[in-house]
Amino acid sequence: MTKLVNQALMQALWNMLEVKPLDKITVKDIVTACGINRNTFYYHYEDIYALLEDCFRSETEQILDETAAHESFYEDFLRSAAFIFDHKKAVIHICESKSRDVIRRYFEEVAQAFVSRFVHQAAGERPLTEDDLKFIISFYRNALVGTMLHWLQEGLPPYQFDVLRRLSDSFDATIEDMIQTCLSGREKEKEN
Repeated sequence: MTKLVNQALMQALWNMLEVKPLDKITVKDIVTACGINRNTFYYHYEDIYALLEDCFRSETEQILDETAAHESFYEDFLRSAAFIFDHKKAVIHICESKSRDVIRRYFEEVAQAFVSRFVHQAAGERPLTEDDLKFIISFYRNALVGTMLHWLQEGLPPYQFDVLRRLSDSFDATIEDMIQTCLSGREKEKEN
């Protein structure tokens, strides 16, 4: 029953975010939409912002559970960003609220997971250190997250698929160079 209540509350919040800003949504609005009482809401969540965090936590878990099912960097990136595309108006309303950091954290967690998988896949059995891997993963994660946040700040203009393709192509075109740079940097250190 608890899971059903949580899902109903999350869906009600998403539905409302499609039509009005987060800061204009009240607990009363949400409980009325769900047909539950305020006490039930407060049994599950401290406030609307905790409910919003749970919405993104739930989506992040779902995305990360499905990560291994896709074969290309572009597919994983597109799937991760699809949530934002599917909830464009809601995301704009969140970006205009004091809870905008929840979107950044979502991008960071999801990008960390799938970038890490593709970096490890590209590295294969080569002798990269943990620091090398962390650097490469961080480099690509930050490029993706920074670009997506900039896109959000612009109000989600409709060029998203071009941006996703270019970022994906950039990863594919440069990952081998990044790996080789780390490997050759270690060789130079040994020589000195």
